Amino acid sequence: MISGQSNQPGNVTLTLKSVGEGPAATELLRVLLQYLNSEFTRNAIRNVHSSLRIVTTADQLNADIQALINSVDSETDYNTAWLLFQKYSSAIEPLESALLELSFAEDDKALLGHLPPSDNITHGVTFIERWVTHRDLIASVLRGLVVDNLKAVSPELYNKFNQEVLADRKHDDRNTMSELSKSISSSILADKNVVQRPAGAKSITSIKSTIQRISVSLSNAQANFSDDLRALAIRTAMLICAAFSILCNPHAPVDVKKRLRETHEIWASMTSLLQGISQHLANANAPSISSLEKDWERLKELLLGDEAVNFLPDLLKLIKAVANARRPFFGRAVVFVQICQVLCDHYDKVGENAADPESLKGIIQGGSEVLQAVSDVVKDVKAFGIDAADYSSIEQKFESITANMGDCFKQYDMKDWEKYEARMKFAAEQDKKNFRAFKKRIAGTIF
Repeated sequence: MISGQSNQPGNVTLTLKSVGEGPAATELLRVLLQYLNSEFTRNAIRNVHSSLRIVTTADQLNADIQALINSVDSETDYNTAWLLFQKYSSAIEPLESALLELSFAEDDKALLGHLPPSDNITHGVTFIERWVTHRDLIASVLRGLVVDNLKAVSPELYNKFNQEVLADRKHDDRNTMSELSKSISSSILADKNVVQRPAGAKSITSIKSTIQRISVSLSNAQANFSDDLRALAIRTAMLICAAFSILCNPHAPVDVKKRLRETHEIWASMTSLLQGISQHLANANAPSISSLEKDWERLKELLLGDEAVNFLPDLLKLIKAVANARRPFFGRAVVFVQICQVLCDHYDKVGENAADPESLKGIIQGGSEVLQAVSDVVKDVKAFGIDAADYSSIEQKFESITANMGDCFKQYDMKDWEKYEARMKFAAEQDKKNFRAFKKRIAGTIF
């Protein structure tokens, strides 16, 4: 039986050179490196090679920064000391930022494995969303290390870094795909266990063999497959792994297993999607990646079926979007997401029979559009403070989405809307107060 419970940590131990005694200016770097090293020792499962590349590179950079600080201490020539000071002082902040970002990436231990959970498809889809988030965050940290201020500290180190970082990313993807392939191939699920069209088709056999071929293709270290293609192959294998694991799990809901077995479109969709990915890997005449992404979404919806009303992935996106909402609207953005969580919690309790999901879907989608508008318009809070022609437009959008949330509270027979409406009004007043103070005291004197 395939199970997410088999995601066991690897055995990774690092010996760091820069975490002992050192200058006070590097104390946060040393603390972060020690924390990350301890986390890898206990929880090294996913994106191990890329994460270790980050930590070992940061460790060497920290050692080089400490050496520069020591050189300043012993330097008698002012001009030389000034150049060394400029080099190390400008490198500390970007290195701290990269390690802090990585520490958040390693925070959720329960979702750092390779295999999705085996209880229901909804949790499997959420697992995949978190995998994508973690993978993208690792890529962001790697980009954060490639800045001029850090390169200047150790040009030789970056020659090696640039040569090996892509290989690390490929290695991590190969490991993930290999684990998924092993689990799917060893599953007891067989062609006779599912309904197929035409009768006698060998979808399960075909799916297992195609997954194995894709895994073999990705295992070729010399192959130059795009990052998007590798990610799509892994996400597809995760969806399939989730379906196989549920059907093999004696504790999974009977009605869900019955629907998966009897929906032949699911197995046909899996076969077709895998064929398109295989064609890309073989450089054959294949559908576009964007077309295959649509096929992936279609397979996800088929697998979800009645479980399709799942707000967690959309709420996760909203939470992330708030970070891009600058101060003129940040307070309202935070309260909006909090109220969305209250609505979703209520929906989860009463279910579709007692609450229409479409109203809540509309609020989440509308809120996502509002937050995107905030991100698009308020790209520079300083410039926005001086010329705020778009302020009223976004403010009206927030007022409209607030009214929609009030209607949803009434529709769902929920109490205490006045309390949540008051929170939104208070947040709006705080936003306005801060915005007015910013324009009065700062904005006019920025340039």
